[in-house]
Amino acid sequence: MRESYWDNLKFILIYCVVLGHCLGCCTTHGLSIVFWDFVYLFHIPLFVFISGRFSNVQSKNYNKGILNLLFVYILFHIIRSGHGIITAHAKFDSLLTPAYTLWYLLTLVYWRILVKFLPQKDNGIILSTAFVIGILAGYIPISTEMSFQRTFCYLPLFLLGYYTKNLDLQTWVKRIPRYLSIGGLFIIIISLYVFLRDKDLEYIVTGSVYYTQPIYALYRFFMYIAAFVSGLFIMNITPTKYSWISKYGQQTMFIFIYHSFIIRAIKRYVSQHSINIDTTIAIILSIAIMALMFLLLRIKLLRQLTNPITFFKNNKKS
Repeated sequence: MRESYWDNLKFILIYCVVLGHCLGCCTTHGLSIVFWDFVYLFHIPLFVFISGRFSNVQSKNYNKGILNLLFVYILFHIIRSGHGIITAHAKFDSLLTPAYTLWYLLTLVYWRILVKFLPQKDNGIILSTAFVIGILAGYIPISTEMSFQRTFCYLPLFLLGYYTKNLDLQTWVKRIPRYLSIGGLFIIIISLYVFLRDKDLEYIVTGSVYYTQPIYALYRFFMYIAAFVSGLFIMNITPTKYSWISKYGQQTMFIFIYHSFIIRAIKRYVSQHSINIDTTIAIILSIAIMALMFLLLRIKLLRQLTNPITFFKNNKKS
């Protein structure tokens, strides 16, 4: 039976993905940077954790799921590159360098292949090793190629979800008083504003680039801690009952892929027309994009393209 709690959490996270990308369009700084840093502290780490938790190597469809992810990655990489060639006269991007949000799909393929060969026992040693590798990988001068940095940066969080999938985390997390979680999140936001609002934290919270200074390894270590703490707070305040967000929380792949086309168009339009976007406008845009995604979900072809194996299978039968 599908648990509404995890679907609700996925909806919150996918909205944060959209919001984060809208905040990235802001031309005025200040609060937009603070909120951007805040959502990036937990939304991708939690998504990675959930992906690990629901990776079941015993499933008869496990290999098919990996193949499906690879098909989706290749398909939308070609579509995005083709769109860039037509609208911006850009060069075709190599499949070895994931376009924008597609890095997650390629990285998920790596992880799901990896856990097929990892033992279930001694997972404490495996997890500890993964965290060490995640920190040290930043010293290797490779960034977005093959999604290298993000693969190793977020690997320990994927394995943490994978090795704790049999634990009743929902019950455990809900023992934390909600007021502590709300207060904790508020403190994190205030701390980001007071101490780090003028700092560029992209290299820390996204895990997408290698270190340019040795001290950045320590920053990545603290990023893990901040992601863990803020993630617990978000999980604690997530509703457990089924509601309309539960329905759309089941469609995060669809929203994750298609919203990026809208973001790309917004960024180009803002750049060409020198439009100022502040935090308030970014929030309004994020809500509008989510509403558009809800409408696009009604188009069967668009849904099938995010699950191409089923798409080709149905066409073959017909």
